[in-house]
Amino acid sequence: MAEAFLVSIADLSQPGDSRHEKLVAPVEWSLAMSRLMPEPALEADLTLQAISGGIMVRGRVTATARHTCQGCLEDFDEVERVEVTALYLEDAEDDGYQLEGDGIDLEQLVRDEVLLALPMVPSCGDDCPGVVTTPGTDLNTGSPGETEELFGSPFDVLRDLLDPGT
Repeated sequence: MAEAFLVSIADLSQPGDSRHEKLVAPVEWSLAMSRLMPEPALEADLTLQAISGGIMVRGRVTATARHTCQGCLEDFDEVERVEVTALYLEDAEDDGYQLEGDGIDLEQLVRDEVLLALPMVPSCGDDCPGVVTTPGTDLNTGSPGETEELFGSPFDVLRDLLDPGT
């Protein structure tokens, strides 16, 4: 539990009471081929509003993620902006996060929302050269034609099986 995500809600006692909260915290969370970078720090710009039986949290979280492209396996950075909306309830069960005492820990909410927003299959863009299929080559610096000339086509062995008269 990071202290940067602990927020007092003692002043939000009546339904309708609200307050703006800005959180800045370096985090190192990861999911599959993506990870959040500690610099620049994650920023959460949130509004906390008292409702009957709990607190509504809404806002935007901004963080820089380093992804590994699934096509070329190169790393690239991307700024992630995630809209969050959640309830902290006295009787949460399955409907939200549990509200206990006069403070809430926003870390689990922010972590859940940001990690769920990361791409499952990161791609560096439409101009990604693709997967390196030949050992010792890098499609980011050479062209696929160059590697085919060096190693030949994988279908060359099939040409020998065909009768030249057909």
